[in-house]
Amino acid sequence: MKKCILIVEDADVWQDILSERVTQAVEEMGYNPDIHTAKTYASAKDLMNKRKWDLIITDIGLGEKSEQKLGMRLAESAFCRKVPCIVVSGTPILRPRDVRDLIREHRVHDFFSKEAFDSKEFIREVQTVLDERPALFKDGLSHAYAFIVAVANYACLGPLPDVVSKDAWDLRNTLLSKDHCGYLTDHVRIRRDSEATAECIREGLRWLAEVCEDGKTALFYFSGHGGQIGGAESAENYLLPFECNPSSMAETAIAGSELSSLLKKIRASKLLIFFDCCFSGGLGELKAPSARELSFKSGLDERYYAQLTKGIGRVIIASSRSDEFSWVREGLENSLFTHYLLEALQGKAHTRGDGLIRVFDVFDYISEKVPAHEPRQHPIFKADDLESNFPIALHRGGK
Repeated sequence: MKKCILIVEDADVWQDILSERVTQAVEEMGYNPDIHTAKTYASAKDLMNKRKWDLIITDIGLGEKSEQKLGMRLAESAFCRKVPCIVVSGTPILRPRDVRDLIREHRVHDFFSKEAFDSKEFIREVQTVLDERPALFKDGLSHAYAFIVAVANYACLGPLPDVVSKDAWDLRNTLLSKDHCGYLTDHVRIRRDSEATAECIREGLRWLAEVCEDGKTALFYFSGHGGQIGGAESAENYLLPFECNPSSMAETAIAGSELSSLLKKIRASKLLIFFDCCFSGGLGELKAPSARELSFKSGLDERYYAQLTKGIGRVIIASSRSDEFSWVREGLENSLFTHYLLEALQGKAHTRGDGLIRVFDVFDYISEKVPAHEPRQHPIFKADDLESNFPIALHRGGK
């Protein structure tokens, strides 16, 4: 069987690179590659009208007048023809918001940056697009691992709402469900309350670093107290484990610098971090301890999130802005943020229909639903060098 692919790229060297990678991807699937190339918008449009395509890959700019983004016009035409489209770009600075808007508004299947081009990920994505049932579905999402931490009942601090512990357990069950995310049983670890000591959290992150080499996807979820000590420019951020004592933070909490070091050791190609450790409250239940208990500002600094995302394929999704509450609402079995996170992972997020949930699918869903339910809470997305909208789970078991 042949797979017909159109590559639209004005730079000869990149036309060769893309052609070679696409050929490899198609041949590995056991198909015959039928690859056609074009350098201009006009020639590409002509080719698009002449035959049925299985995939179109296009540069965003296509020529000196790159601000016209002619490649996006091709992507829109591909969508109208129901042909999947992957976009590449050499734009030096393209913010995560730009990438997300590009994917959502122009119905692009995925995006890759030439500045940090990952050949393995590109080949994997081409194969996912071309094969309705990619090999990774056979045994669940075998390349993904997760470490989940939640502390509701602290040894030395006031308790958080009971749903904090339930959030973590429900996330674990959703990730492991064969009808939802498809993670393997021994690929998910969870630590709650007295199990979530500083050393246990360090051990869990070291486990992620050990099992998640290149080509793997790692997920870290933390729900509990977090805070800052010091002035606005020199504040140190902390995650507060079960035994944290406010009078000896350096000895009993996990400093932001240490957390950053632990995360850097995780060599997974993709790392997604969920933080639900900002202000949190509702109906009298506050995730932040009272001023009498702690003399520092609750919530992690958004600038610190940016530091943690340094590197390719690293994303942080936090439950709210650093100066906002994260709410617990009556009538919901989970906190507001995790309620909609679970809904996204359980199939309500809009996807491409290829059996996978991607990182922007999740954030698009929760960033719309959470403020609609509570206008004073806005989840945030941080990434430094994101080159693709990478898969994080199966969609409804890969169906």
